[in-house]
Amino acid sequence: MSMSLNSSVDVHQQQSEQSLSTRSINLKPEHINSLHQIISACFDETNGDDDVSNNSVSAMLDNSILSLGEIVSRAQNHILSNDKIRDVSFISTEEFKSISSNSNSQGTECPKMKLAMASLLAAESLRLLMKKFGPSKGRGRKALVSTVEVIGGQTDSHKLSTIAIVAALSIYESEDASISIDDHRSLSRASVSGILPNGRYINKKVSRDSLLKNGGSDNDNNNNKSTEENDLGGRAICAMLEIAAHSDQHQIDVHIVTSLARSFGSRSAALEDACATVVRQALHLPQTDDDDDNSDSDRRINNNNQTSRRPKIDKKLATAAFGLAAEIGPWKAMSCIPLIDLCNEMELWQTAERMCSSAIQRGSSEIEESVSVLLDHAFDQRMYRRADYLATEFYDHGGKSRFAEARFLHACDTISKVVQKRQFPIIERQVERVDKAIDRVQTKSESSLDSSMHEDFEDLGEAKVKVREFALTRLREANVHDAAHRLALLWDMEYWYNSDDSEKYDQARREKYIQWDDAFPMETETGAMDVPEVLSTHDELLRSFENLESSMNSKAPVMGFDVEWGDDSKGAALLQLSTAKMSILVDIPALGKSEDGSKSLERTVGRIFGSSTVKLLGFSCKEDLSRLRGSPSKLKTHWFSRTNAVVDIKPLIGIDNPKLRSLGLSRSSEYYVGKPLDKSEQCSMWGQRPLSESQRTYAALDAWACVAIYDKISFRGFTSSSTSTKRKIEE
Repeated sequence: MSMSLNSSVDVHQQQSEQSLSTRSINLKPEHINSLHQIISACFDETNGDDDVSNNSVSAMLDNSILSLGEIVSRAQNHILSNDKIRDVSFISTEEFKSISSNSNSQGTECPKMKLAMASLLAAESLRLLMKKFGPSKGRGRKALVSTVEVIGGQTDSHKLSTIAIVAALSIYESEDASISIDDHRSLSRASVSGILPNGRYINKKVSRDSLLKNGGSDNDNNNNKSTEENDLGGRAICAMLEIAAHSDQHQIDVHIVTSLARSFGSRSAALEDACATVVRQALHLPQTDDDDDNSDSDRRINNNNQTSRRPKIDKKLATAAFGLAAEIGPWKAMSCIPLIDLCNEMELWQTAERMCSSAIQRGSSEIEESVSVLLDHAFDQRMYRRADYLATEFYDHGGKSRFAEARFLHACDTISKVVQKRQFPIIERQVERVDKAIDRVQTKSESSLDSSMHEDFEDLGEAKVKVREFALTRLREANVHDAAHRLALLWDMEYWYNSDDSEKYDQARREKYIQWDDAFPMETETGAMDVPEVLSTHDELLRSFENLESSMNSKAPVMGFDVEWGDDSKGAALLQLSTAKMSILVDIPALGKSEDGSKSLERTVGRIFGSSTVKLLGFSCKEDLSRLRGSPSKLKTHWFSRTNAVVDIKPLIGIDNPKLRSLGLSRSSEYYVGKPLDKSEQCSMWGQRPLSESQRTYAALDAWACVAIYDKISFRGFTSSSTSTKRKIEE
């Protein structure tokens, strides 16, 4: 069925200067059929055999058509009343009425088909209105609201009219060849915002905070909308998702479906299944969770290789799919963990947070795991402020286990920055925040202390001391002794700032933590091996890298790596590479900004990471690899393109000793090597040059520790089964 509508309209004298015409529109069969399918799904046909039911449905359909006709009329009047608009086109009410003679269906099917065509015409009227006035504020917004208020009632026909016109607006393809697809979507979404402002038909909205406080379950009282309302909207949404699932997903605007779900969606299993299907298709995920052979840990370990095998995800479709999943919450039909992983991969931080909130709201069985994955990503990316916020926000849903660690690291990160800016009063506030966080966790539950402590201290009480020591160390390095001495007196701590006392302090740290001489005790011709300098030129890199490769064991070549970065760039600030015998530090920003430097990185770093003969050992290194990929390059093909050689030793440690599975590199080093790593430089300003000797030592030892730990676990603690698991992970 194809229908062309054209007519002329009499125009008032005061509008004679305008160029006026009615809108010529073709109602395409596929659009009409899709709308007819959606409208038909709104009604439960199994109970519609009697005449009374048929008459009731027919009356509802007729009333809905009249309401949509009124929308067309009001849109026409608004367009004609604006004397500033020229070259106006619109759909006339006369042509709208003519659709009643273009359907030969019998019974209730005829009104359904009429409503489908009426919805398409009304939708186009709203798009024209938005196009002429603009989809933002002011007169355009007022015109839109006054146009659609005719369907703002609570009767079934009003609700059906709303569903029908919103469904029509969700069809992507524009009838106007002069409008791009993106502009068409913008006009449609602007129109929907006037019809469904913030969920028009939600009788009792529940705030996110109240959901979190109530344990995450949206109580029955929050869903006491009538069965008729739920069924009417829920079945329509189901039909729209089925159309999206069985056709090109660009045909249906999933953002608009999400808006409709926010207003009318039910909690039916059918709706969750349809939502899960659409989301999986958009994100190229297996259609059932059972199809995914990888466990959660394998997914994190092999994520880079797995991502490279997955078809490229359309970001626009992905964001729409994430919004749909967060709104409907299909967590009985699919896992939310892969979605959170993908959100973080695509740097959609707030969307990942919404996924966790949705899991809590819908009572998912994966609430704590979801929060844990969300926090893991924040820690891996060293986004400590965000980790602090998330651990606080989801404290009662898994955030408590990382709350103290997040607050501690956020405070250290902030102290490093404010010392540099000489904003010393902020230090006291940061220390106070750590104290309150520790007190909160200890007061709530003494049994949670072990799972809540940071890897660098034995218990939560020690964290209070550590953050103070960190602040005093930073002030000492900045030669701000007056401020440091004042804080030391305030905290009842000793502060050394003369040479003798400073030596005592340094000696105490040398006895507790791994030192450079512990890792590299060998001597050179000129004495003990020096802490490596940062390599900033291509000649230095090529020469030092050749020595580094020659220091590997030829029978079992392994090399450790680690990456540091700052807040001012998405790339790496420093790459550390180490064997058991020597380490080098690579200045990635300095080398990547020149063509010669980029070529040297390709010949050294790029080559070793893509090697099939060398094992390149990292610890929880997903973000490290991401930072290297995001680093500058002057080559057409980025110097960092392959990661064949990478082995993440964190899961290997977990296999060797499950008690270490959740601990960091420092505590793992203490178990295998005998001493922990000194993490006092973890929150340093890595983008600044030159780096201090303390920073360079810290950086080199992180890479060395990966080799030292791997050397221990490679010949101890593995049964035949765990060896096969290790081999699978490495592959």
